[in-house]
Amino acid sequence: MTRSPWLEIERNGEAVSVWARHANRSRETEEKEEECNWVLVVPHPLERGTLWHAHPVGARTSDVDRKGKVMKLIRGTLATVAGFALATSAFGGPNQGGIVIAHVSEGLVYTDDSTGYCGQSTLEDCKDADARIDGTDVAIFHILAAFGGTPRFSGTTIGIDYDPEEIILVDWGVCGDFELPTEAWPEPGTGVAVTWAEAQLTRVTEIYWFAAYSYTGSPSEFVIGPHPHRGIEPFFADDDIPSNLDVAIDTGTLGFNMDGYQPCAPERACAIELSPANITAYKPCGGTIPIDLNVIDANFLDDFAVCVGFDPNQLVYDSDYIDPIFLGSTGRAVTPVSSQDCNPFYFDEGKRLRALTSGTQEGASGSGRLARIRFSMSGPATGVTPLGLDSWVFSSTDNPQEPMYVEAVTGTEVTFRDYCFGDYNGDGDVTAFDLAQVVQRWPRCEGTSGYDARYDVNLLEAGNFCASAPDGCIDVVDAQSVAGRWHLGCGPGALSEATESPSAERLVEPSLRIAPAVSILTADVDDTTSIALVIDDAADLGAFQAELTFDPAVLRVSDTNLGNLLSSNARTPYALGPLVDNEAGTVLLGGCTTGLEAGATGSGVLTRVVFDIVDCEATTTIGIGSATVTNVAGDPLELAGTTDGSIEIHCATTDAPVPHGITGLSLSIRPNPLTTSSEIAFSVPASEGGSVMTRLELFDTAGRRVRTLLHEALPSGPHSVVWDARDEDGRSLPGGAFFCRLQVGNETIQRPLVLTR
Repeated sequence: MTRSPWLEIERNGEAVSVWARHANRSRETEEKEEECNWVLVVPHPLERGTLWHAHPVGARTSDVDRKGKVMKLIRGTLATVAGFALATSAFGGPNQGGIVIAHVSEGLVYTDDSTGYCGQSTLEDCKDADARIDGTDVAIFHILAAFGGTPRFSGTTIGIDYDPEEIILVDWGVCGDFELPTEAWPEPGTGVAVTWAEAQLTRVTEIYWFAAYSYTGSPSEFVIGPHPHRGIEPFFADDDIPSNLDVAIDTGTLGFNMDGYQPCAPERACAIELSPANITAYKPCGGTIPIDLNVIDANFLDDFAVCVGFDPNQLVYDSDYIDPIFLGSTGRAVTPVSSQDCNPFYFDEGKRLRALTSGTQEGASGSGRLARIRFSMSGPATGVTPLGLDSWVFSSTDNPQEPMYVEAVTGTEVTFRDYCFGDYNGDGDVTAFDLAQVVQRWPRCEGTSGYDARYDVNLLEAGNFCASAPDGCIDVVDAQSVAGRWHLGCGPGALSEATESPSAERLVEPSLRIAPAVSILTADVDDTTSIALVIDDAADLGAFQAELTFDPAVLRVSDTNLGNLLSSNARTPYALGPLVDNEAGTVLLGGCTTGLEAGATGSGVLTRVVFDIVDCEATTTIGIGSATVTNVAGDPLELAGTTDGSIEIHCATTDAPVPHGITGLSLSIRPNPLTTSSEIAFSVPASEGGSVMTRLELFDTAGRRVRTLLHEALPSGPHSVVWDARDEDGRSLPGGAFFCRLQVGNETIQRPLVLTR
């Protein structure tokens, strides 16, 4: 058939006709778009140094801006096609590790009146590709780009080759937005460039479809390979200007009456992110905003380079710091490379961060911080601005010839406030009003009524009140961070550059414990008892928050009150909570402080809890669940550990008759819970017959006997046995709940105990 060219392209003044087809346009149904009236001037994607002018046949160049839809396509195409000629692969893009494959979709039937077969390959992962056609019937197959992770794919060039005596192409069509085929396409040895106006983000993207059959039924291959004008493997362009070009690491073949070659893109090994994902910045602050570049699940990370894009109308690049802790974790030497300007596609400005490592050790594996970037705030405007990772390259000591593939990329969004940190009413100072805004919302979390991210203000670094980030809960850290600004006005700027280096760890960290650790008392139902939450080795203590757990069948919380440690340095304490759930057996409590004095130091009581006794013959553990302590500025302090306590209650009176000849039966276990061993103390009361047959046994919660510790006649008086947390056969038992049963004569008493591992 005779086709009219949809585009006329002038190459150095010489007219050349090409056909630019759109998705779902077959060879038989290609047509001109509506009167597009535009002119496209791009460097040719296939021949460097050649200037090509493209325009629809009959178009008037004066009407170039009349069709916004087409101009959007042109801009997207220009971004990609221009990159084919101008880009360099020295700095990798987001399409590294991609491949080009052929796939036959089962169930597709060719008809000559179809408008095309784009979007019908049904392939979602290259490992599921089918690269074989049997028989001599016409079949539909697709050429696809496949990636191990999430790409940003805007264009490619491919070449094809086959035996025209064996394989007959009946029809074909492009699945991109724009194509530039070579002369005689798609004959053997020809090629095509295909681009998309919008970047493709799926792991598998259709490039082209063909309808073909085997003429003789003999084995033959349809080969995907280099574009004839470039002489290299197919490559993938992103939507940057100029495009980052990533060469395909492999290409497949389609077999007619034989198996084709079916490669698959390697799974990508890591993710990268800017952290935190959401930041609140306070415009009156004169310091900087710190943002971290992190890598997640890296394997043998060697070198990296990343382009970070931002809006210069809101943020101004200040400095960066390459963190050697993770990169050098295996002993490799870390060499930072001075940051340079880069040209991100989606942002007005960008900075490229880079670091190299050297040594005989393997590269770092796992997750960690690669760098900290600092921005200052520009202009008076508030609002929201994004930062993003635009292009990157990661290498591995495990395979330095291949890039480390990036599966996911996360940017950051910065929201600007026109008041100082903690100054919610904007009067220039942090007062009781401002602190109350946070305290009254404690301890609400995201998704619950009353939560407001403005009061979820975790500082990004100690001493820097220019920026904060929500962590999903308004807790004691947020309360004390605001309380720490009490009557101090706007906070200082960022810490000095020297603080970016790793700091020495504290020699002593605070710890929490329940006091007394073991409480054994004689009481009746409705009597009260109390415990204290004690901190040891505190330094500059400003606030605390802790959840205590107990057995609601034994105790119920009736009252709480703050201890005197928070106010020991003349700071003013404020109680948080308590939140009591006597049905579940939990109490959440805390306190924060205001003042200009230093925080408390040493050991002391943080709070006391008063319980009503529900069962007067039982034992319960008083456990310390989640716990946080901070200094006066709201910076969380690392806890060295926590120690639970226990309360053992014996009834003071009983209506049960006292057995004849037996008085004073008792049983106690210390420690309880236990980790390795526990002393079980008991008494044998006086008996008319002298010695009494005594049995001491352990059972699990299902009632199965675990071990018999003692079975013999014992004289009256106190006795004890040590249990080594082993069963009857001497095997170490896993953690769990057990019961200790003491039988003296015909009387029995039992106590629960908990083994922790």
